[in-house]
Amino acid sequence: MNGYGSGYEFLRELPKLNIAPKPIIAVNTNKKSNKIYDKLDNITDFIFYKKQKNYSPQLVIDDIVFMGFEEVNKKNTNLINKIEKSQENMIPKLINSTLDYFGISHKLKGRKYIYEAIEYLLLEERRPPHDSRKLTFSDYLAHKHKMSFSGINKSIQTAINKAWRNTDPDELFEKYTQKVNYNTGVPSPTEFVYYCFKKIHELI
Repeated sequence: MNGYGSGYEFLRELPKLNIAPKPIIAVNTNKKSNKIYDKLDNITDFIFYKKQKNYSPQLVIDDIVFMGFEEVNKKNTNLINKIEKSQENMIPKLINSTLDYFGISHKLKGRKYIYEAIEYLLLEERRPPHDSRKLTFSDYLAHKHKMSFSGINKSIQTAINKAWRNTDPDELFEKYTQKVNYNTGVPSPTEFVYYCFKKIHELI
């Protein structure tokens, strides 16, 4: 340190500077002492003994670069996990608010099936496109509830029909922008489920 103190004193004072981003600190020393290493352990990332067999400036650089990549990968992984967790937490609220928006009654069994179908589609969206475990939402619901989809489909259609009967047509026209069956004037279960799925998918 050319008369300005020891390297250890410098490192001990370094945190007070609040440098951002935090620097990677590597110590290169001719001294082999556990006592010194213990002191440095909490304030450095690397300690290199210059007299070790494979020591070289390139070794120092390679180890620091490798650590940098590891830290970046760790941060990216943590960020992705946080985003995915946040999205999963949003899904129930978004589905319920969407079904409330269309007036799908909480009292009807069909609402539960619609909710489960949309949730399934949103979560399955993350699977690889050729994953053999992928099912249509109708197969998923039939398997989950151990019943034919025709009964489930009927409950869903009943929930949709009641919502369409109890809501002003002009208001529904503004809310639901897809075409509906000309004869019935209401969307089919599959049309409605996928419409809601796409709307929510755009938000997350």
